[in-house]
Amino acid sequence: MNAGRARARRMVHWIGIASAMAWSPSAYAQTAGDAAAAQDLFDRARKLVAQGNHAEACPKFAESQRLDPEPGTEFNLADCYEHVGKTASAWVAFADVADRLRVTSDKARANVALARAAALQPKLARLTINAPGDSRVSGLTIKRDGEVVRDAQWGIGVPVDPGTHAVEASAPDMQTWTSSVEVKGEGKTVSVDVPKLAPVPPTPTSVPASAPVQDTGATAESPPRAETHGSTQRTLSYVAGAAGIGAIGIGTYFGLATLSKNNASRSDCTGNQCGQQGFDDRKSALSDGNAATIAYGIGLAALVGGVVLYLTAPTVTGGPTTGGPVALTPQRLQWNAAITPAGVVIDGSF
Repeated sequence: MNAGRARARRMVHWIGIASAMAWSPSAYAQTAGDAAAAQDLFDRARKLVAQGNHAEACPKFAESQRLDPEPGTEFNLADCYEHVGKTASAWVAFADVADRLRVTSDKARANVALARAAALQPKLARLTINAPGDSRVSGLTIKRDGEVVRDAQWGIGVPVDPGTHAVEASAPDMQTWTSSVEVKGEGKTVSVDVPKLAPVPPTPTSVPASAPVQDTGATAESPPRAETHGSTQRTLSYVAGAAGIGAIGIGTYFGLATLSKNNASRSDCTGNQCGQQGFDDRKSALSDGNAATIAYGIGLAALVGGVVLYLTAPTVTGGPTTGGPVALTPQRLQWNAAITPAGVVIDGSF
């Protein structure tokens, strides 16, 4: 079936017309593929209507009409809209069909469509969007269900399909206002007023940059102040020293435990020959001795590191009260550390 015959077939399916008549197409489809798809959608929609399933049929009629506009398809779409309660959409579609058919001088069918539209008119629900004087700021834009409502429609009851409709108002430098309006009841009119829009809150200003530092006469070679660096290094030296003392304390504990367990083993040992208890005591003493050695090593290293950090921390000459440039005095340090039977010996000069 070619595109022209497909159109003719769709045009004879007029709901409300007793006899089907063939007529010539009013417009040619963009492509043969569009015509074929439009015909298939039309046939599917007609089957759904026959089953009483208008809700699924309407979208198919609408897509068929989009692909290949025909008065017959639009008439079926209008009838479908009326069945699902979309009275405004049905009224517009019937009126459009009547206009199209008047152009073709097909007055009989035009009168049928016009009569259907006239029957729907008293049933139309309307939505009035009011924009009072104080809300009409410069650049005000009002939308209904995402579509712009021109100012000529403000304050007028416009036919809409029953249901919930979104109303939005916006303007430059103003906060957007939105509202949901429910429209229901045959012949009823619902009104909504757009309030005065609130200004957009000002954006927090950024913190101003600090004032430039005045020239105090110091040369470019003047070294920066080092109070913070020196203080931080001394703090680290205290921490290292405290950790070293703690480790040495732990080593001392394990050292004393070693002596105690070694002495206890003598009661069960003769020379290198020991009973089970003596063997266990000496084994435990050996383990504690190893722990003491490790703890002493860590403690001594931490102490030495703390001393080095403290003695090499930079000092400050001059300051804010002297009015002169600040200079750092590096310190020379020579140190020696040794572990002896009497303890740790550290000496140095700088």
